[in-house]
This record gives sequence, C-alpha cells and structure tokens, in this order.
Amino acid sequence: MTDSRRKSLQLESALRDALANDEIQVYWQPQINLQSGEFVGAEVLARWESKTLGWVAPDVFIPIAENAGLMSQLTRIVFAKTCNALISMPSAIRERLKVAVNLSALDISQPGLLDDMLAELHKHALSPSRFELELTESALLDMDTQQLAGFKDAGFCLALDDFGTGYSSLAYLNTLPFDVLKIDKSFIAQIPHEQSSCSLTHSIIQMGRELGCEIVAEGVETVEQVVFLTKEQCHKVQGYLYTKPLPIDEFVDYCESYQSPV
Repeated sequence: MTDSRRKSLQLESALRDALANDEIQVYWQPQINLQSGEFVGAEVLARWESKTLGWVAPDVFIPIAENAGLMSQLTRIVFAKTCNALISMPSAIRERLKVAVNLSALDISQPGLLDDMLAELHKHALSPSRFELELTESALLDMDTQQLAGFKDAGFCLALDDFGTGYSSLAYLNTLPFDVLKIDKSFIAQIPHEQSSCSLTHSIIQMGRELGCEIVAEGVETVEQVVFLTKEQCHKVQGYLYTKPLPIDEFVDYCESYQSPV
C-alpha cells in the first residue's frame, strides 16, 4: 500500500469518527450589499478540527467525503447545524440574512435529501426561500438537472458557484433557473490591475444582470476591488477585506459591531 493511499484511509476513518462524534463545525462568512454597504447574507462553510489530527483543510476532507460516500451525511450535518445556529442568532441579525449552503453533485443524487432538508426547516419554522444552494459548474456535469429543479420548486434559491471557470456556464444558464451567479475569486484577485480579468468580470456582471440573476463576487480583499465592482453594479461581495469565515459566536459579534471598511 502506498503512503498516499494509507494516509487517505486514515483520514477517511478519522472523518467517519468526526461525523459520529460531532467534530464538524460550521463557519460563517458575511456577504455585503455594495449599494447599502450592509451585511445581507452569509455563506456557511464546513470546518473540521480533528481530536487526533488537528485542523484538516476543506480541500482535503471534502474529496475524501465524496470518494467514501460520506457527502450526504456531511451535508445533512452542516445543514442541521446551520438551521440551529440561525435560530439562535438575535432576530435583528437573522432576519437580514440570506444563507448560502454548498451542495455537491452526490448530494443532489441522494434520495431523500430534499425531504430531509425540508423537514429540518419545518422543525425550526424556517423558509427555504432564506437559503441559497450553491453548486459549481463541475458538479452540474455529473448530476441529473431535473433533480436539481426539484429543489428550486421547493422554494430554495439556486446559485452557480465559481462561475466562469468551467465550460458549460451558458448552457446551464439557459436550461436551469439560477437566481445567483458567484464570480470566481480567480478573476477578482487580478482586479483592477489585469485588463482581461476586468473585462471578463464586466461581461459576467452584465450578462447575469440581463438574465435577472443576483451577482456575488468572491474573494474580495482590497478597497480597489470594491470600487471596481461597485462601478460595475455587482450586487454583493464577500472576502477577507471584510472578514475571514467565523464561528457562530464571532460571526454574531461581527454583525453586531459591523462597520463597512469602504
């Protein structure tokens, strides 16, 4: 057995224990409305602090979860923790938030996931319209889009994540009723110094607006990027200029003391 395979099996075993022993945490990164300068949403992100391995990066444990058939369980845990955290927030914060949750192609194909999510919302008296389900273009290549449409019909908003990095963007925009386009951070990182990134971002924003989509820019780290995106009439931004993803208590503190850096 190779070292990499042995390490992968060790991580898979540790992840199974983590899912059973409540080691998965949910972190929140705020999304800011560029017109008002206020926080209006948040993306929730899974984080894993293993009792034996320490912090394990998402780009390490998410592929392991997918390969081991654990994504459905992970998604259910993240969604349940998100709902619990949401209702625990002060109402003045909770009522302002649209919450973005990531799904994979494997999630969509799992029977019963939609019903379980709706049951979780019903338990907490939350509406599906408060949630955006984010899927990457690469995930769409591997799923039955009719199943995805079922989530839309149930009242969830659909967001196309990492837009512009795949080959199927326009085809899916034409066939699926996405509500949100998220511009990949690889474009935003080069703004305003690289003309090609500026031009592509301009085109994405204009196309998305004409299709009636809300536009969110990820990975915003500088005031110059905010100035550019505001001029281009991007709707919302998220990134380290505002804050890194935060555990729920720190997120609430951030919202309560929020002041726009721009």
